[in-house]
Amino acid sequence: VVTSGTDGIYPKGFVIGTVEGVRRGDDLYKSILVAPVVEFGNLEDVLIVLNDERFVQAEGNE
Repeated sequence: VVTSGTDGIYPKGFVIGTVEGVRRGDDLYKSILVAPVVEFGNLEDVLIVLNDERFVQAEGNE
């Protein structure tokens, strides 16, 4: 799994994880299990991005 760069926040091409599994749903959606490529014990600086529920809600209403 790599960043696409389309959000304008993260540059394109950063490897963030590998797909460990895929679970199919009853509809068009699928769930994936992604294993991070980073060893969290070695991190010094971390950026936490919170989910903005207004964005998620607006996206679901389109």
